[in-house]
Order: sequence, then structure tokens, then C-alpha cells
Amino acid sequence: VAVAASADPALAFTAQHAAAPERAAWQALIAEAKPLTLPPHTTATALWDLGNYYCAYPHLATDSGRGSRVVWSWAEALFDGQNHKGDRNAFEGKNLPGVNDTALPDGRNGAHFAPFWWRSGRWCALRITTGDEPLTLRSVSLEENRYPLEGEDAFTCDDPRIPGIRKIALRGLQMCMHETYVDCPYYEQQMYPGDTRVQMLVNHVTSADPRLSFRAIDLFDFSRRDNGLTGMNYPTWGTQDSTTYSLIWPMILRDCLRWRRCDHAWLQAKTLGLRSLLSGVACHENADGLVANLPGWSFIDWVPGWTRGMAPDGQGLCAPNNLFYLHALLAAAEVEDAVGEPLLAKHDRDKAARVADALQKVFWSEERGMLADTADKKHFSEHSQCLALLADALPPERAQRAYEGLTKADDLSRCTVYFSHYLFETYFRFKRADLFLKRLDLWQSYVGLGLCTPMEEPGESRSDCHAWGAHPITFLHTGLAGVQPTSAGFATVRIAPCPGPLKHIASKVPHPDGVIETDLTFDDKGGVSGTVALPKGLAGEFVWNGVATPLKPGSQAVK
Repeated sequence: VAVAASADPALAFTAQHAAAPERAAWQALIAEAKPLTLPPHTTATALWDLGNYYCAYPHLATDSGRGSRVVWSWAEALFDGQNHKGDRNAFEGKNLPGVNDTALPDGRNGAHFAPFWWRSGRWCALRITTGDEPLTLRSVSLEENRYPLEGEDAFTCDDPRIPGIRKIALRGLQMCMHETYVDCPYYEQQMYPGDTRVQMLVNHVTSADPRLSFRAIDLFDFSRRDNGLTGMNYPTWGTQDSTTYSLIWPMILRDCLRWRRCDHAWLQAKTLGLRSLLSGVACHENADGLVANLPGWSFIDWVPGWTRGMAPDGQGLCAPNNLFYLHALLAAAEVEDAVGEPLLAKHDRDKAARVADALQKVFWSEERGMLADTADKKHFSEHSQCLALLADALPPERAQRAYEGLTKADDLSRCTVYFSHYLFETYFRFKRADLFLKRLDLWQSYVGLGLCTPMEEPGESRSDCHAWGAHPITFLHTGLAGVQPTSAGFATVRIAPCPGPLKHIASKVPHPDGVIETDLTFDDKGGVSGTVALPKGLAGEFVWNGVATPLKPGSQAVK
């Protein structure tokens, strides 16, 4: 992109650098491996736009150049003088602070330099200072490194924003899949249950490959503490604990039970940790049966105004923490049923019902018609309404009021990128595809900023690649197209499209036995017509306007 006669790491690039005559030689080096020789006592910087986000091992081959210094820097984005990223495609007036690898040629010909771990980002800079000898760069190259997920799904509709949003979401997932799922490739490179659940659900609708999902469940199980909690992040050299994130592990296991074919013995082995977790958390129940003063970092979402991502009173007694406890109990009950333990499943559901009752007793605000975050009923959020509605924690009349509050109240703490997963699931529970499509404006803004992957949070986000923001792909298939498993191992399917204002939807979802395909057109009178194709051996139902029509394997018309 640009070449400068300087090796200053604080250099701000200009249009003149983009027009430098040396640029062609650098381009030939990168694109064609055509050697480039720099004279003795020279300084140079070449800025390289990879054109997409990559995780890769950088490779540098050199001849001669004793006493030279080559610093290869990586960054997700360039920064202007106010330390803002702005348009990710722009480079003028910006510099590249980043992760550096330094090569020190000793004069040999055919020297090769590479780090012991992969790097990530969209932008690279080669900053070179030569010594008394000329330095020849024989080649600079990248060896891409990630899990081999290419996206076996497909989705089209008449919303022109969707292809761009799906593209950056899929790339974000790809960049956060390696030996394990990772939260982000540029920073922690670690697996967290909250992030991982969202990533796994995207993985479930984009690939029939179950290996990384099973591995993630195993690893979190290996991380379990004596008190039953899983590690907040694992594998890791630094220990973090979080009860709220540990409570997501049963939900991950339940999701895998639905979408994948789990070996019975493997699933049964996981119930040991499942029961240990719930028993450990139960030690923190108060007299009302609600959990309080939970150990570790009770992270919920990066909401502006919340302390370290915790809900108000999150270190004491708050609704979101207890709602995750409720969801964990319901997920555990489904797993216990699957392994043939109906009494344990009933125990978990009975406790879930008691927690739901206690939540209403302590947190329900009759004045607001919503579940408060705190016992003093001064704080309200989208998060509490979503989690309560998804768990069926409220009776019908209160559920309707909470839903109305969720969609109309203007003073709620709003879900950011990660927790929008639960918001979108709630929207589709109430058949509000229009609200889902509206909230995709955030992802469309990412496209407009030139991002290749979804950010960690809105605004001046630290991380430009966080796969917890890839979840719109999930809801293209499970929400708009309405494709969802209805029994363990995806043995049956329900297709209940929720198109909102859309007039056409075509979806392909990988299944353990093949591909589920839908191609549907929606008319102005509330009708639907098109085709559905199911893999051999798969049956289910097509639901439209409350009417269920049986589906059989193979291709069939619906009208």
C-alpha cells in the first residue's frame, strides 16, 4: 500500500508514501516472490494491507544483510493521531502499532525467519534498517493457520445487507477456531464458555463437523475446580473463575445434544461434572432459593455503565446471575432425560420452578411490568427480560408485559454485541423478525467501516475480531428460515420460517445426514410457497401460521 524511507514505528503514512516509486518493487516481492535488495545504511517501511483478516505464520527469507534489523509488525487496524481506528480501509494519517517479530540477519544466504506462534490481523508493516551490507529480501509470505471450516451453509434473501453481514460474521468465526475456539485471535486467544456457546451455535449451522464442539465440552470439563465450577477461560496459564460463565457450560452441553450425535457413554460421563457444578452453585443459595455472592467474576455483557461487565449488584444478589442458574437447571434436566435419569431431570426442573418463583417474588416490578436487575427495583435491562422470557420464567400475562417492556421501554440497559444473541433468540420467540433485522444495523455499520470481522463491542472497541459477534448467521437459519432440531441428535426437525418483511428466503443448513434446504416465497396475504428438502431418514414438520404440516425425507412442495 505504502513505502517510506523510514523505520520509525510512530510513522504516520501519507498519500506520498502510497505513490513512492519503490512501491512496485515491494509489490513484486509480496505478490511474485521477486527478490528486493536494500542498500547498506538504509531505512525503509512497507505497509501491507492483507485485504482480509488472517491468522498466519509469517515467513521471511533473506540473503546477506549482516547487521540488518527487520521488524515485522501486525495489527488489526491502523490508528490516527487521536488513537482512533475509524475507517478500516484508510491508511493516510495513521500509523501501525502492533505485535512485532524481529529478525536479525547475520549475513548468510538463504536465511529463513519465522516465529514460534501464529500472528493475526489485517495490516502488516515491515520496518527495516540495514547495516554495512546490502540486504536482499528473497520472499515474504504467510502460512494461514485456522480450523478448516469453510461454511457449508448458504443463505439468501431480499435484504441486500445480509451478504456483507454474513461474510464478516463467518470470517470472524473462522479466525476464532484453532485447536480450540478462541474469544479473539489478536489478544487473549482463549476459550470462554460464554463466547464458546455462541460460537458453537454458529458452528452448528455452518458445518456438520462436530469435532471442535466435543473438544470444547471436554476441555471445560477438564478445567473443573473442586467447587464444581469450570474455568472461566481454558486452556490458559492464568486462572480466572466465573460462576455465570460456568453456568453456561450445561447450556453448551444441551445445545450439542440437540445439534450433534452424542455418544451415550460420553454424554453420561459429562453428567458427573454437570451435577458437581449445580451442587457447587447451590451452596450459594439464600433463604429464597436464589444464588448470591457468587465466587469469581460474574460477567454478563460489556454494557456501558456496568462495572467490569457485571450487572448491577452482580457481586451480591441480582436477577441476571440467577437467570443463568435457571437456564443451567433447565439444560441439565434435558441432558439427564437423555441419559435415562428422569428422577434427576425432575429434580432439576422442580428446582428451576422454585428459582423462577423466587425471581418473581424478589425482582418483579408490578409498576414497570418487568423483571428488575436488582432487588431494590431501580435497574432494568434487556438482559433480564430476555433470559426470563427464554426460560419461560413468567406466567403468560407477566411474560407479555415483560416482552412489551423489552420492545418499548427506552431506559433499559441495552444488549451489546455478545448478548444480542439472547436478544435475537427472544425476538424470534415472539416472531419479531423485523426487530432482528433492525438490530442488524450495528453489523451493517461494521461493514460500512471496512471491518472484515465483527468487533468485540460497539464504539472504539479494543478487539476488531470477536466471534461472539458472529451469531447473526445462527438466526438467519434458525430464525428467518426457522430450521431447528426438535429431538436429540437432530433426529427430527421443525421448519417454522419467520420472514418478517422479507419476501424470499433460501437456506441450506448442514445436518449429520446431509443438508436441509428451504426455498420459500412469502406473499402480501400471509401465504408461503416453495420447496423443502430433507436428508434421507429425517422427518419433521413445517409450521406456518400455527398450522403444522408433516415433512418427509426428500424434496417436497409447501404452499
